[in-house]
Order: sequence, then structure tokens, then C-alpha cells
Amino acid sequence: MKILIIITSLILLASCKKASTVTNDVTTGYDMTNSVTVNLQYAEPINGYTVTATCLVDTTSNYDSPNTNGNRNAIVGRAYIHFRNDTTQFTVENPLFSDYTLMANQTPLKAGINISATYTPFSPDTSSDNMVFNGNQSPFFFYDIDFDGEKELIVTLWEGMEYHGHNSYEIYKIRNSEIDEILTPLTIPPFNRIDDYTQVDSVAKTISICKGIDAVKILGYDIYSFK
Repeated sequence: MKILIIITSLILLASCKKASTVTNDVTTGYDMTNSVTVNLQYAEPINGYTVTATCLVDTTSNYDSPNTNGNRNAIVGRAYIHFRNDTTQFTVENPLFSDYTLMANQTPLKAGINISATYTPFSPDTSSDNMVFNGNQSPFFFYDIDFDGEKELIVTLWEGMEYHGHNSYEIYKIRNSEIDEILTPLTIPPFNRIDDYTQVDSVAKTISICKGIDAVKILGYDIYSFK
């Protein structure tokens, strides 16, 4: 019940903000005046959590991405994702929520619709010695990115890198608390700079952050050590 109140409050807050002067979400570019609320339920537990999501979808937009193929029923938008198990529950907000299965949704969207979602597990790119997120298709996953022995929640900002459709990521530390809470992502380097070009070396315990890209050339890396 608490989490329903939290999510409802968040949606109402977004609606009030929209109704004042702003009709376009500056983060996503969606016209929020035509958004509908879609409720998602993942059938199987994910890393021990029951996961649901409430997503605000602009039904008039094809979402400017070749991945949707003009599908008006594609589920892409701002989402509030709720995680719950026997000891912990929390919510995270993702302004760029989706994945390939949600983009391919064919169920006609209407306000308040309930949809059973299929979770896509994280599959790292293992073509090099360092793990990179490039090619990731999971909307969120758990991974020990700071090498402390505990997995962090990593949330995918779909095409958030704004470079050839690549993703960026937000990192969340999870606290064991039965109290419903809205988590905030880590804002310190390098965790506020994680994207598809990030290299993670679990042996050397380093994270290498791409400095930038010129055409198809990577302009070096900033390396962070966790020894």
C-alpha cells in the first residue's frame, strides 16, 4: 500500500508539473499530455526481488529510434521501478526506460493497462579482457561494479548516451530496509559516468571511463582504481 501511495504521488507530481507550463519532458522529449500509465509485472523474481514498474508512455510518438520500427504500442518512457523481497523494498526512477521486448509490445496501450513483462538478463560483452556494457539489452541488472563483494543495482538509461543509440547507466547502492524508499543514484565519479564504452577490469579492480568520441575514434580513458 505504501509503495502505491509513493508511485501515485510521483505520477501526480509529474502531471501537475506538466499541467503548469511544460508539455514536453526535456529529458526524454515525449509529449506528456498524451501519456498513458502502463503497469508492468515481471513474472519471475529477479535477483531475489519481485519487480513491478509503472511506466508513463507517450502513445502519439514512435519514439525516435529505429528499434521501435514505428510501433505505436512500444513501451518507452519514464518509469518507476519497484523492487521487493522479504526484507527490503525500494523504488528507482528511470526517465529512459525500455528494452527490446517492451519496444516490440503489440498489446494496445490504454490508461492503467496491466502487462506481464519478460525480463532480459544482463549478458556482458566478453570479446575483450575487460567487461563492457556494449550490447546490453537488460533494462536493469545486479552487478558488483565497485568490487566490494556486494552487487549494486544498475539501471539502463535506454539510448541515454545520445551517441549511435548507446546506453548510459545509473548505479544504486541497496540498503536492507523494510521501509519503502526511493533510492537516488550514485553521483560521484566514476559511477556517474558509466556508459556502453566503460571498461570494467575485475582482476585489476579498475573502471575505465571513455573521455569522448571523435567520429569512430575513442579519445582515451580516465582510469579509476579500487585497490
